Amino acid sequence: MDIWEILGIEETFDKTEIKRAYARKAKLYHPEEHPKEYQRLRSAYRMAVKLAEESKKAMEIDAGVPVGEDETEKPSEGENPYNYEEVASYVSKENEEQFFLEFELLMENPCLTNQINCFRALFSREEYRSLFSDAGVRRKLGERILTCKNFGSHMLDFFETYLADDDPDSILKQKEWRRLRKAAAATAQKDISITAGPEEIDEHQWILYRLRSAGYAGLTTQKAAELYLEQYLPWAKEHREELAAFRKKKRKQYLAWNIGVVAGVFGAVFLFWFLVA
Repeated sequence: MDIWEILGIEETFDKTEIKRAYARKAKLYHPEEHPKEYQRLRSAYRMAVKLAEESKKAMEIDAGVPVGEDETEKPSEGENPYNYEEVASYVSKENEEQFFLEFELLMENPCLTNQINCFRALFSREEYRSLFSDAGVRRKLGERILTCKNFGSHMLDFFETYLADDDPDSILKQKEWRRLRKAAAATAQKDISITAGPEEIDEHQWILYRLRSAGYAGLTTQKAAELYLEQYLPWAKEHREELAAFRKKKRKQYLAWNIGVVAGVFGAVFLFWFLVA
């Protein structure tokens, strides 16, 4: 029996690594459902721990350190060798570390930061579902989200379904979260430059505006057009009146901007004349 192959690790005398390997494998083989596999795993674990202890003793003897009694882990009489709490603790901690590693990889990738399907796939993984019942995990997740300024409103809506709780100190009740939501909303509603004349607003600009409003922040016009043609073209055909209304709104803004510029120029000229005179 190759104990290292059963544990799924290279040969090692590090008891911590052995325990972690055992914890990973133990969640695959419940003693009642897979008794043979579990027994092989348990035997491999005990042998690996024994080897680690013997290696430690050998090193102590070589160093001239007195050796105590055999510390190999053995279950006491009547004790269930399958320590559910110990294994669950290792498994939960490892799942948490792996989840946050994958979360940060998505968060730090500018191409994936606002791809909600990627985050849905991560959060719905079976091994991660139980994590969000832990208040500590929710707080840690909220704090990580606050460090990213590129999440759109649709992403924050998604995260809030996992962060919501009755805790008065919840991350969602903090001013930092409200500030993040406000910034995301401002980005989503980012308008086309007011200096553009109403007739200069082409379909691509309109597409970009609509997608930004829907939460697709940071898109280039070309990419927005491609995405629009794939997913939003049917919607566009039904909303030509909305585009016309938008152009009307831009026409008013453009007129107001021009009036402001002219008034500013005349004001500057008048002030100069007044000071000189």
